[in-house]
Amino acid sequence: MNLLELTIQGGVLILAVLALRGLLRYRLPGWTFRILWGVALVRLLVPVSLPSQWSVYTGLDRLTEQAETVQAAPSAQVSLPSGEVLCVPPVSSPPAEPAPAPEGTEAAGEAPPPVSWPALLWGAGALTLAAVFLVNYLRCLAVFRTALPLTHPAVLRWRREIPALRGVPIRRCDRIGTPLTYGLLRPVVLLPKGLDCDNTQELGYILLHEGVHIKHRDAWWKLLFAAALCVHWFNPLVWAMYVCAGRDLERCCDEAVIRRCGLENRSAYALTLLQWEERRSGLLPLCSPFSNKIMKERVISIMKLKKQSAAALALAAVLVLGTTAAFATGPAPETAEKAPVSQGDQTQVPDAASPDAAAQPNTILAAAGVKPELDSPTAQEEPASAEAPQETAPPVQTAASRYPRNQSGQTYGVWTEADGYGDVPDLIYFCWDEATAGYLLRSDL
Repeated sequence: MNLLELTIQGGVLILAVLALRGLLRYRLPGWTFRILWGVALVRLLVPVSLPSQWSVYTGLDRLTEQAETVQAAPSAQVSLPSGEVLCVPPVSSPPAEPAPAPEGTEAAGEAPPPVSWPALLWGAGALTLAAVFLVNYLRCLAVFRTALPLTHPAVLRWRREIPALRGVPIRRCDRIGTPLTYGLLRPVVLLPKGLDCDNTQELGYILLHEGVHIKHRDAWWKLLFAAALCVHWFNPLVWAMYVCAGRDLERCCDEAVIRRCGLENRSAYALTLLQWEERRSGLLPLCSPFSNKIMKERVISIMKLKKQSAAALALAAVLVLGTTAAFATGPAPETAEKAPVSQGDQTQVPDAASPDAAAQPNTILAAAGVKPELDSPTAQEEPASAEAPQETAPPVQTAASRYPRNQSGQTYGVWTEADGYGDVPDLIYFCWDEATAGYLLRSDL
């Protein structure tokens, strides 16, 4: 799969996830969208497509095939000895062999390929966006390294009680306004200067939230989202995924904290989030902070959180599996029955004297109600009629021909009027439809 196919199929999957998110955001557990965003990442970054009969692309291919079969192709009329007229669609001639290269071309050397300006533009955009991410991370990393270790007794107690924080450094930084966690291999929790460590309830909510981030490996998730954005920077749907997926990661952490503390503590936890948002942004009168809508979405999700029922879990599982099967897979390959008859298959059929030819009579002649005229044992065993003498096989061509010969010496292959009448095979192949194909004697045309 090329980049364009990846971004188109990934964009279709993102649209499906965004639609589910808009309709069932507060009714499905947060892990539902975490899994769906992970499937979207795989579709955007892995150039491999698994075929599936349930894929929407399989349905599109079938609709396209049906639309093509509706259009009737022009057919040729073939007169049979019985006086009937048989309509046979035109058979395409074998592809012409490429002309040999003129002498001296290899010695002169091949011309350099033309410059692909779209590829250069894509590479420049991807490198620019990657450089922006890298520079911002390095600037933040320089600030984070100024933090000092925090050894408050309440902090040490919470670190012992939270398994994800055991062995994780907890520091205090004067240059940040909200708690955060950074680091891929060795995560570090940073707490702002304004945090009151004596408020054990607020401190516990914050450390539980950061511990869930570490447990869920959210730093790696955000790195993969940034990588997908760098590769597909020209796709606006990927930008929408980058924003919405970050919100859903925070929502999963909020749900995990509420499950740990109990549903009766939803209001206290939501109030803690609002207080820290007020400290970070200031919440001045007549001013709307940038993250006001995001915080509102988180608070609504927290307050609507309920005990997960079996029906909700089953619905989430069905939506995840159905969305993945329909939008994250590729079209199913065609079966052997629908595969077109190749030139190689034609060379194995027309031996009139072989027993296989008797077992597989000419389907076109049989469909027209005409007795086969090939040199098969079945045709030879029939007694000759006194009224109509038995027709003999056409003489075998002895001149050189471009068509192959069977064991009886008859030439066979695909022939059209465009090939001329200088070299006509003894057995001419016709393909009427998928179920009716075979060879006609040249003397019957």
